[in-house]
Amino acid sequence: MPESMQTSFTDTAAATADARQIILDAVKQFGVDGLGISFNGGKDCTVMLHLLKLVLDSYPNTLNNLPRIPCLFVTVSDQFPEVDEFVDRMAQSYNLDVFRTSLSMKDGLEAYLKAYPKVKAVLVGTRRTDPYSSNLKPFDPTDNGWPDCVRVHPILDWSYTQIWDFLRSYSVDYCCLYDRGYTSLGGIHNTLPNPALRKNNGEFDPAYKLLNGDLERNGRIKRNPSTPLCVNSTSAQSLDQTHEKSR
Repeated sequence: MPESMQTSFTDTAAATADARQIILDAVKQFGVDGLGISFNGGKDCTVMLHLLKLVLDSYPNTLNNLPRIPCLFVTVSDQFPEVDEFVDRMAQSYNLDVFRTSLSMKDGLEAYLKAYPKVKAVLVGTRRTDPYSSNLKPFDPTDNGWPDCVRVHPILDWSYTQIWDFLRSYSVDYCCLYDRGYTSLGGIHNTLPNPALRKNNGEFDPAYKLLNGDLERNGRIKRNPSTPLCVNSTSAQSLDQTHEKSR
């Protein structure tokens, strides 16, 4: 059964509560200053960013005073300008201190952690349906040989439909490419609008109208994957699938 038929707004409310608890646990364990975020402008990390804001807005030490959040943004060589513009806009709205780098994920993470030595854990918008992510846990250290930090995965078990339920029910801003039929964003040369959303007139429905979340990556052109944000124990390809993940 397609994942979209297995979810509801009630499911999303429960998933939201669970995700907020994971973020709150991370804040308590690492402190506000010890927590960073990986943000690439995709829908999944946009959900995660808003969840972080919800937690910090009600946290005693940050109540109504959103702190400056160290943000890792690893770019691709053929970045959509709309993604760059969206990241800049969200940096203003969510008080992000964006560390933008075109280095590999491993080198970029190392440079980010050197620039923000207080950061001990990084929020990552991976979902379990993303490549190399089936064995991840909500709190996962990076593997040997990678820069030392803890990956925090608040939305690991969210479905595609729950992502859009959340964004729309909370009226969260998201990248305009999703309204043009893109459902998973990579670079310009390996990403197309999802053919499952094509209308009879040749235009495309917005991403939230995709009925079967299993088709989320159908607009991605297959190629050799580049190294993403951190590694897990099952693959040398992943911290978080920042480039090749569904986002």
